[in-house]
Amino acid sequence: MSSKKLFMNNNPLINTFNVYASVLSIIGRDNINISPWLYNNFIQIRYVYDWHTYFFDNHHQIFDQCPWINHHVIPETILKNKWTSLHEFIIDAINESRYVYLYVDRYYISASKAYQKNHNWHEIFIFGYDLEKGTFHVADNIQEGKYIHAECSFSELNEGYNAMNSDNEFFHNVHLLGIKEEHEYKFNLQQVASTLENYVYSKPTIDMSFKEKSIFGIDALNLTIKSAVNSDPSSFRFDKRAFHLFWEHKKMMTLRLEYMYQLSLIPNGLELISSYKELESRYLMLRNLVIKYNISKKNTLCEQIIEILKSNINKEKEVIYNILGKIQ
Repeated sequence: MSSKKLFMNNNPLINTFNVYASVLSIIGRDNINISPWLYNNFIQIRYVYDWHTYFFDNHHQIFDQCPWINHHVIPETILKNKWTSLHEFIIDAINESRYVYLYVDRYYISASKAYQKNHNWHEIFIFGYDLEKGTFHVADNIQEGKYIHAECSFSELNEGYNAMNSDNEFFHNVHLLGIKEEHEYKFNLQQVASTLENYVYSKPTIDMSFKEKSIFGIDALNLTIKSAVNSDPSSFRFDKRAFHLFWEHKKMMTLRLEYMYQLSLIPNGLELISSYKELESRYLMLRNLVIKYNISKKNTLCEQIIEILKSNINKEKEVIYNILGKIQ
């Protein structure tokens, strides 16, 4: 077989990070109803202090918790003992209808802005190959943070993977993802209510395996305001990924409420849907203001962003209290 390309949905609903976009790209098929699982989750937000990054909660467990994915971790030692090169292993995996997810140094990946400029270890998702061209079909947030499909040569991927010098096997493990059949997955209103309560009251997630210090929900959003207020204006930059995630969170809330309304699970839900649509629009505007501020560094723009974010947070709390009053 000279080439093979596995299924990928071109428009994943969430794309702030590679892991969300890739999972939703491969399970977003006509024969899979992902709505119940999608709307049961992606509610709580977690900020990890050591990583200086915001995520949807349980970010690190999505491969194992998605009901349509078979996930296998291949240690680097096994890979190198059984295959002469990384690209041969990946070709074998794709021939077995397995997607491949691993870390590379973007310095060696020509589709990345970091190419030949700076070393940047990051995930990359591989879903196909072309032997005649000597390339893989890959996906990653490599175009100004936008999740796109691109081509990457076998040699680039080999070099990008082998260049990472770390004692932490996390960066060298290779993940194989296959699609499995899950005939029924039900929407869980109690889970949604509980997680919404955790989000609005900033309750921490109890996690046996995650040791990094974190902050959750509304408190995590307020941390962005504190960071902006307490930082040196001459060097401060907002993390645009965080504001893209905040916007995707509101987009998901709008879709979740529409889904619940269609199932007659939320009385008088149209007003709540309208409120979240307004928040969704305001967060999209806020994300775009952040991009403008990071370029212009105008203090007045920073102050505007802070005031809008404060207003948005207060508005969202009111809406969530209203939702909880209707569904608990």
